[in-house]
Parts: sequence; C-alpha cells; structure tokens
Amino acid sequence: MEALKIGIVVSDAMGCLVSPGLSKAPVRYKELEKAFNLCAKSGYDGVELFVDKPENLDATKILALAQSHHLEITALGTGPMYARRGLSLSAEDSSTRSKTLSALRHCISLAESFGSLLTIGSIRGKSRGGDSRLKALKRVGEGLGILDEWASHQGVKVLLEPINRYETDLINTADHALSMIKNLSLTSTGLLLDTFHMNIEERSISDSIRKCKRSLLHLHVADSNRWPPGYGHLDFQQIIQTLRAVNYEGYLSSESLAKPDRVTAVKMTATYLRGLIKKSLVQTE
Repeated sequence: MEALKIGIVVSDAMGCLVSPGLSKAPVRYKELEKAFNLCAKSGYDGVELFVDKPENLDATKILALAQSHHLEITALGTGPMYARRGLSLSAEDSSTRSKTLSALRHCISLAESFGSLLTIGSIRGKSRGGDSRLKALKRVGEGLGILDEWASHQGVKVLLEPINRYETDLINTADHALSMIKNLSLTSTGLLLDTFHMNIEERSISDSIRKCKRSLLHLHVADSNRWPPGYGHLDFQQIIQTLRAVNYEGYLSSESLAKPDRVTAVKMTATYLRGLIKKSLVQTE
C-alpha cells in the first residue's frame, strides 16, 4: 500500500503558514518561489494555492516553479475571493453572483492547467438568517450546477467543503454536502472534508469519513484549536487509519494557523504527519 501524500495551503491570508505573494499586484513570483522552496525542503509532496484574482496569475510560470521543486499543485482554494472581494454564490445581488461565477470560471481554467482540484468553501457565503437561508441555499445550488457543468467539460473536479456553523449557516455537515451533490445530480463535484470543521460538526470524524468514502477527494488537516496537527486533541493516527481503510488516495493538506511560529509550524506539520503515515504503514503490514 502506497504512503499517503502530504500537502500544505499556500496563501497570503493573515496567519497562514506559507505566504507566497499571490495577491500582490503584480504577482511576486520570487516570493512564490521562496514559498515553494520552503515547502519542498520541509518534505511536502504538493501545495494548495489560495487565490483571489485568478485572472492575474500566469499558470505556465506557476506550474514550472512547482515542478522545479518537485511539487504537485493539488488544489485551488477560492476563500480569498470571498474574504477580500466579497464574491459569493449565495449573494442576493445577481451582479455579485455573476462576478463570482466569472472568477470561478477562471479558476476552473487554472485548475485544468495545473491538473488540480477546485475547492468551494467560504465562497458560498452565508444567509441573513430566517427564511433567507433556504433562498441562499437555492442560489448556492444553482451556482454549483453551473460550475459542475463547466468543470465536466474541462476535466476538473470541484470540491464542496462543509464549514462549521460559526462561519456560515450554509452546508455545515458532511451529510448536508453529500445531499447537495446527490440532489443536484452533480457528476464532477466531490467532497473536501476538514478535520477542524468536522471536530465541531460531526459526531465522529472517522464515521463521517467512512460515510463519505466514495465522494471524498481531498482532506484539510488542522487540530482542534486550528493549530497544526499534534498541538490539539484530535486523534490523527485514527484518522489516517480510517483513510487507509476506505482506500483514500487524496492528499492530507495542512490548513492551520502559523503557530507557534510560521517556520516551526511548516516543518513540524510535515514531520508529524510523516511519522503517523509511516506508523500506519507498519500497522497494516
């Protein structure tokens, strides 16, 4: 059985482990190269890029930089487009939804160039509460349907991520995300699960992984306090054993706070996860 691969989120968001200058104008590719170098030297197999202005990125240059450091580009994260630009699939304003879909179409093209996944997390937005929640969910569903069709034509997989109730009131659990995919008959959309969100919303992380095994394409890892794995109370050895049991072939992609400091977190996360993966291999022999 092959060892699981580990990756890390590369983002300019405050507190993120690796800051690459992707949100600067113009894009600071020297910063990106330094970020890739740190990831590669720390032992990661891939990087997950969080973007807010996909139309500004040179896919050929970024892919060449990643390949020169023997890194895969595992996924494109879209959260910064919501946090910084206010783009949202659930926005009441049709102009905002149109701009959101246009930006996400750029992301699909980038993902096709990189051979990566495309994540839909916080960019779904949130409702204003009350009756508007159902209307907001309907708008999200309409957007997901459009994205799924575009992605299918370009050979890209879209990932729907359940996010905890304190950050959004739309799609909080794995069950709800699975139901959305099924009810909308989405054929190019799978699941991205995140251990931090699951610790809040799921009764059992391992049971939810087993339930989602056919749709799970990517996994974000952070501990119970959003610190790197090993700094909280989550049982990552059990999580990895469960992933092996369901024949998961995707990445363990670190999305945690830069605690106790950026460099330590990057290096210790890789060391910790590698140790657990190695132990799981021994246990299955």
